[in-house]
Amino acid sequence: MERLIKILLADDEWIIREGLKFSIPWKEFGLQLIGAAANGKEAIEMVKNEKPDILITDIRMPGVSGLELIELVQKEHSRIKTVILTGYSEFSYAQQAIKLGINDFLLKPLKEAELTTVIKKLIQEIELENKEKDETLKFHLMNFIRGNQEIPSTYLQHIKRNWANFSIISWESAKQNTIPEQLVLLKECNIHQIFIGKKEGEFIAYTIDNQENFVKEINHMFKQFCLFGGASKIQQDIELIPMMYKQSLIAKERCKSEKEPGCVFIESQNHAFNIDTVLEYLKEHYMEPISLQEIAAKLFISDSYFSRMFKQYTGKKYIDYVTELRIKKAKELLAFTSLKTNEISRLVGYTDQRYFSQIFKKNTGLTPSEYKNTYDQIV
Repeated sequence: MERLIKILLADDEWIIREGLKFSIPWKEFGLQLIGAAANGKEAIEMVKNEKPDILITDIRMPGVSGLELIELVQKEHSRIKTVILTGYSEFSYAQQAIKLGINDFLLKPLKEAELTTVIKKLIQEIELENKEKDETLKFHLMNFIRGNQEIPSTYLQHIKRNWANFSIISWESAKQNTIPEQLVLLKECNIHQIFIGKKEGEFIAYTIDNQENFVKEINHMFKQFCLFGGASKIQQDIELIPMMYKQSLIAKERCKSEKEPGCVFIESQNHAFNIDTVLEYLKEHYMEPISLQEIAAKLFISDSYFSRMFKQYTGKKYIDYVTELRIKKAKELLAFTSLKTNEISRLVGYTDQRYFSQIFKKNTGLTPSEYKNTYDQIV
């Protein structure tokens, strides 16, 4: 669902406030009229609490004038679009307001057509700015969820301020169709697209108020448009996003393995395996003849599913990961012990010494003996 653009009115004349409130069909323009302040002081409080996108204010009001109000807004809320209402006799004030950086001004008595023209122009500016911000945020999120960089503080604050109860959903087309535009029709949350490819992508669903409805709605939509999908746990901590992305990939692969379009939710998968637990197990048992097939069997999942998920999570094939663990330990034993090559070979999981030497050289460029001699010379 798209957020309505918020607009705030400020004028000390009751008849003008009421006229502005009811003369313009705000909702038809995609605007939310959050209030009509009777003076500058009241307007300041509403700006702080409601955070409008557009402020239309009279230039002269008792107490805090429109000029003072605009000056404060420009200083503390520079993103707010400001428009002043002024009369011909107050044009010197209007000139001061222009210097302060207002977006436009309207002469009293107001004409509805002129006000409508200004509002439409401001809406276009805001929508363009929001689109640019959205694209930049999408770029940072793509890098963040893949572990390539942190999110800049300005965007991090935006997320913390506007997102709550969010989940990452990864999807993949089960056919040749691309992502449906109907994703924006999800009612239970807001949608922020992260990546859209021809047949796959990710998005974040946020401000999820009813988890049960959200699950039903997205699962129904994915079935309808023949998509395989996976959803992470619903969280509130932004720092968990990279982990949530991996959860969504695991859930999506589970959906693909079942060969049934829809969306699998990681929370409902009691049998979904924990990759970190697998990696910990490999660190403790790398010296044993543990094959991919054996690990998959222990987890009651298919070999292909385990292989895909292991590669997505670690960036490496299962055999390459285990080999790295073994070679790393072999280097330590060669460098810090007087054990022979055949003894080290057995300790790191290779019963054939010749094969171990071949694998060691392939990964280090040196035979075990050459590596040991080189290290001894350095020491």
